[in-house]
Amino acid sequence: MNLWRFKSNYRAVSVAIEHRRPRLVGITLKDQFMTAAVRVRGIASLSLALLLGSLLAVPAQAQAVAEATDTVATAKLLPPNVLLYVNIPNVNEFYERFSETGMGQMVHDPALADLRAEVMRKFEEASAEAEEEIGMPLSDVLTIPSGQVAFAMLQPPGQQLGVVMLMEVGDGQARLDELLEKAEAEIEEQGELTRSSDEFEGTEITVWTNENAGPNEPFKSLTYFVKDNTFVVGSGVELMEAVLVRWDGDHDRTFANDETFAYILDRCSPDGPDSTVASWYFNPLGLFKSGMQAAGPEVAMQSAMVMGFLPVLGFDRLKGMGGTLDFNTEEFDMVSHSVIYVKQPTTGVLRALECPVADLTPPKFVPATTSNINVVNWDVQGAYTAVQETWDFFTAPGTFDNMMDEAEESEEGPGIHPKQDFIDLLTGRIHLIQELPKDFNNPEQRMVFLFGVNDQQRMEEVLSR
Repeated sequence: MNLWRFKSNYRAVSVAIEHRRPRLVGITLKDQFMTAAVRVRGIASLSLALLLGSLLAVPAQAQAVAEATDTVATAKLLPPNVLLYVNIPNVNEFYERFSETGMGQMVHDPALADLRAEVMRKFEEASAEAEEEIGMPLSDVLTIPSGQVAFAMLQPPGQQLGVVMLMEVGDGQARLDELLEKAEAEIEEQGELTRSSDEFEGTEITVWTNENAGPNEPFKSLTYFVKDNTFVVGSGVELMEAVLVRWDGDHDRTFANDETFAYILDRCSPDGPDSTVASWYFNPLGLFKSGMQAAGPEVAMQSAMVMGFLPVLGFDRLKGMGGTLDFNTEEFDMVSHSVIYVKQPTTGVLRALECPVADLTPPKFVPATTSNINVVNWDVQGAYTAVQETWDFFTAPGTFDNMMDEAEESEEGPGIHPKQDFIDLLTGRIHLIQELPKDFNNPEQRMVFLFGVNDQQRMEEVLSR
């Protein structure tokens, strides 16, 4: 397994930049690093951040961090074979922690008062339209979630691909009931779905079915139930029953016991899973296969042909990826840990993504005022070999090497052999350093790429050519 870690230290106001084409301004070599400096000019786009802050500006009672409860974690409520999973253990704490970050505090900066007022005006207009439609302003809708919220796509054994969302509502139960009543009235008025109900282990499951759905329709019904102040909505009765049978958290076959997910969550939660404000998981191959099967037999046959090439490319060894997110830690505004889980040994093009374990401490010349730094220790030689072998598999042995030789001998080129004169000189250590613009009226974000080299003199000669 290979581990990627990313940490960001935002010491200044964070803004979203609408990037234009970057401009390379210089390459230098010093201390065994080749440095490429890039400047990106753009327009600061603050509206997205402000909108996020405005949408989270819920009443005070919803801002308070919820007290610890005995609520069962959503991963224990889901059956095995989850293909996509996003989880927020406590939406109130998520908001509380985010509001203490630089991004969260930015929306209250006096310098942004005019823009904030404009965004709030738009929000109030949208809220008025929502109240006219559902009889409730958006500010009230946003207070319904209270506690953990999770979304998952999964295919339990013997079942079709399905989706499910779980949301604790706490004191928002009355507002949720009002919304459900309005939604059901609207569905009945449209007349496209038929309502029925089912009961499982003492819980009523409401079912809305599309009787006219075709055989290849992936989702033919909408189902939901409310239990213990938790709203659960999904794509089928069997899926709802699979959740209910695990309601006490003691079932021995749950998503929480998935080996890949458990490993990723453990590696991405150095201070324990309770320390993070969000987590995610994704099984790309599983989701692809399930999606193709749900699309019908014709698409499934085509996907089978694609799946036949996966072992050649090495993608069959990709078992999953996931990570965690945390806000307002002792050292950082935001900390994100991510892991890509690959069964060893890697083969095919996946070898191009190998990053051997190494000390990723930034160089001493990186200033403390740096807003963002990414460090990668890349197996660049292994990556070259992976691309070479894959290319030769689809063409003929030796084709890739011939291409490299031809590139050196080309009269139109600088006479450089891509592998011998460049790739072989790289150590694989790569740094990306970013600095936020000091003048937001003339935003120019500076980025520097540093590539470790093992022969500085020879690299200088190559660059001079």
